[in-house]
Amino acid sequence: MRKANLHKSIPLISTLYLVIVYLLGVFSESAWSDDYAAFNDPSSVALHAEKDGRVLYGILIDWFFSNVEEVGHLKYIRLIGLSGILLINYLVIVQLLKYSKSKTIPLASSIAFTLPSFQLSAHWAIAFCISWSAFLSVLGFYTYRNASKFHKVLGVALCMLSLLLYPLMTFFVFSVLFAEVLIKGWSFESSMKSLKEGLFFVTMGGFVSAVVALINLSWRRLEPNDRVELVALEEIPEKLQWFATRPLALSFRPFDISSPGILEMMLTFVIVFCLISLMSTQVYGNLESTLQFLLSLLCFTTLSLLPLLIASQNQIDIRFIGSSSWIVLFSIIFLFVRTSKILLEKNQQKIISIFLVFIICLYGFVSINHRFATVINPIYSNSNLFILNELKLCSDNQIANGILVVKRTKPWPSRQLLGFFSQTTDLASEWVPIGSVKLALIKNSKDFNEIEFTSSEYRNKSFCYVQLDKF
Repeated sequence: MRKANLHKSIPLISTLYLVIVYLLGVFSESAWSDDYAAFNDPSSVALHAEKDGRVLYGILIDWFFSNVEEVGHLKYIRLIGLSGILLINYLVIVQLLKYSKSKTIPLASSIAFTLPSFQLSAHWAIAFCISWSAFLSVLGFYTYRNASKFHKVLGVALCMLSLLLYPLMTFFVFSVLFAEVLIKGWSFESSMKSLKEGLFFVTMGGFVSAVVALINLSWRRLEPNDRVELVALEEIPEKLQWFATRPLALSFRPFDISSPGILEMMLTFVIVFCLISLMSTQVYGNLESTLQFLLSLLCFTTLSLLPLLIASQNQIDIRFIGSSSWIVLFSIIFLFVRTSKILLEKNQQKIISIFLVFIICLYGFVSINHRFATVINPIYSNSNLFILNELKLCSDNQIANGILVVKRTKPWPSRQLLGFFSQTTDLASEWVPIGSVKLALIKNSKDFNEIEFTSSEYRNKSFCYVQLDKF
């Protein structure tokens, strides 16, 4: 009876852990990069999303950010992103516990949801959709598995909503399917069966969502963005090389947000892949099974990144590899626990288990909050402090007459990190300065008129100037 109650409470304990991990960043005052564009002109950002085929995301962006009146209101959108993380984690744990009561499941799942990609969903307002897209996709898949036609239609509809929200994370369903195969007792046949099942489900949802997106574009007389074009035949060799050396290789570097050179990245990939190979050899016992396991791992990881493989644009960012890095980290933790059970005696296993749970949970908490405190929050703090200092140089009359943001003429400082993490200030993005100035003025209850960019060296003393070269 106690064991049954414990297993029922495990998903709730896992949820509480993630709440504690993410709480500080959710409720801190901050805005970051695209948040400013959505605050300044939500309709324009929504339109851009719709031209990507993300119709539902466009609708929600317009709705959410139209109701944002100050920087403090962004925490409510981040809270929506966090709730998505809690829901997808809870769903994954509940579904996997149906196949095994192993405590490795909530441990591996919870920690995998502290990866940098998922952190963005909770600590970056405009990225709230990342976790929700994953949740809708997985919920749709398990709904679709029911025998009734109603459930199958409902499942495909949920997959469609996921694709219309954030297509990359729809493919998180392959991450969960691989975890399911691991938990049930991996075999090459079962993994290929699950792979086909997932492909059929996503294909059906993809067809319906494509029809909806095309109808929306036609109805509104919009042209799709260039980045949704499919890769051309002559681009395939270059695409495969880029895919192998960027998104696929980066997926085997969980928690690492640095931007390495090709040699460093491939070396890390080889080391992690060898580690997985050694542990899978211990768990599955022979070379043939190990090779088949590694092949299926690569297949599922590749499918979780499928949109990056078929799109013509070669763009990489940490948020793009959430599904694939989740597979890798979940597999590493699962294989490590299984290997320790094979190699260690029972009394040693208990000690190792307690130590492992403590260290991993602590690392998840520290990594999330360290990234927030040293990377994400300073970007807002640096930008906001600079804008406030520039505005202090202006009189109330100058601010009321109008504010001119003078474009920067020298390179912006940056760090060797991936994507937006590389910024020391998000003022480097052309859509940020005007929104940043506007939020600073609203926060300080200043009346203002127009805020515009200028590159002119002429200074009219009637206006307030924010000179980005001073940063």
